[in-house]
Amino acid sequence: MEGRRWWDLKHYDLFVTPHVSQKSITGRNRISFETVESVQNYSMQIDLQAPLVIDSAIFEQQSVSLQQEGDAWFIRLPTLKYKSDHVIDIYYSGTPKESTNPPWDGGISWTADSLGRPWITLGAQLVGASVWFPCKEHQSDEPERGASISIRVPDTLKAVGNGRMSSQIDNKDGTVTYKWTVVNPINNYGIAFYIGKYKEVPLLYKGIKGNLNTDYWVLDYNLDKVQSYLQVEVEKTLKTLEYWFGAYPFYEDSFKMVETPYPGMEHQSAVAYGNGFKYGRIKINNLGFWDLKTDRLVVHEIAHEWFGNSITVNDITENWIHEGFAGFAEELFIENQYGKKAAKEFFEFRTIGKTKNLEPLIRRYGVFESGGSYMYLRGWKLVHMLRTIIDDDKQFRVILQALSSQFYHKTVNSSDVEAFINKASGKNLKPLFNQYLRNKEIPTFEYRLTGKKMYYRYNGCILGFEMPIKTSFTNGKWLLPTMKWKSINLKGIPKSPLYLDTDFYVNVDRLK
Repeated sequence: MEGRRWWDLKHYDLFVTPHVSQKSITGRNRISFETVESVQNYSMQIDLQAPLVIDSAIFEQQSVSLQQEGDAWFIRLPTLKYKSDHVIDIYYSGTPKESTNPPWDGGISWTADSLGRPWITLGAQLVGASVWFPCKEHQSDEPERGASISIRVPDTLKAVGNGRMSSQIDNKDGTVTYKWTVVNPINNYGIAFYIGKYKEVPLLYKGIKGNLNTDYWVLDYNLDKVQSYLQVEVEKTLKTLEYWFGAYPFYEDSFKMVETPYPGMEHQSAVAYGNGFKYGRIKINNLGFWDLKTDRLVVHEIAHEWFGNSITVNDITENWIHEGFAGFAEELFIENQYGKKAAKEFFEFRTIGKTKNLEPLIRRYGVFESGGSYMYLRGWKLVHMLRTIIDDDKQFRVILQALSSQFYHKTVNSSDVEAFINKASGKNLKPLFNQYLRNKEIPTFEYRLTGKKMYYRYNGCILGFEMPIKTSFTNGKWLLPTMKWKSINLKGIPKSPLYLDTDFYVNVDRLK
């Protein structure tokens, strides 16, 4: 971290030229930064993954030396004043890693549309943005003044990027350069470009903060799918999520859906969409009834504009925040469209019996290690359970909107979000968070019956664990089990085994 700590990233100005026939790229990233520490020898770490290479670095019109250590490149800079602003140009080239299963297998995808025309897209969340451009590869430091990306392409194609198009230049050599600009902070993996035979459908959505430019970029032969399908699904989703989470976080940068050859990705203000303009979920079998009543890719990826893009975790190992809230957003959408009973059925089909607890949701820090297995579903279960325990939808909605406001355009630690929800709920949720995030096991509610009396406790959990719960024996009454035995008098002798509602992510064990 020595080469990252002393400077604060302010802005990226990217210029890239993809070469389709060679599957290669040449480019430059102009990085604006501020010195935030005084050090004796300034060594700047820039990350760029092989087989891409940095060709040169220019600082204050002078070439500066480079030293490569794996995928980290160290640039020796002269003595700099504390709290001073600077710009460095990083030139690079090569054949970037090709994605064979985007977006899970990160890299650039050099594909063709159904008519055999070039279609170039990318995804970098899991592998890191340095798979295609030189950057400061750490989620804790975003360019708070935004970013711009210029893409030079053959004039037969169009290039789409994040934010708003700020220029389109005919280079008079058979190529066109499209420049896109983002004014809000943006995480590295949220930066992307798309190249293909795109057509734009510019529309407006009347949202909480007024008119929101909602532009749709689809392949030319899918133009009719925008207003007949995609616009309808997007606007229903925006209405639901603005109701629960607050205003869409990037009005200044507009909103776009961009068609891709892969299912989807939450690129900020330029959401990737490839679900085939139909309900259900592409490349997923065993879909339930409510899966087939919604386009889950639209909902899930748009939800990341709030959780993932506006609120971004400092370390990828805490990605339960991104994925848990995005999964929960799918449930909220079903509820908004079809009611609570439908949402409950959707939640149960998607999550119950479909997770394993192989490691904690939060694993190792500082090594680019993603959250634990089944992170999407386990994170969703946790958020769902928080809503159940808070037991007041009006209060829960206020908490979600306050969360969006408190951490608007910020990077956070899980502990920040946990403390905020804990305080806003007025409940002691700290043991719950520690159990479900930092321990791989889920608690077991143990009970035994003696006549009309039930003894109960939690077992298989962290020291000091407690969490309110309802059981089938207590007629809607809340219990607060701990690791110590407690008892309650029942109205009669139960004739069937005790069960917990699926709202609670807890095992049950009757002891003799």
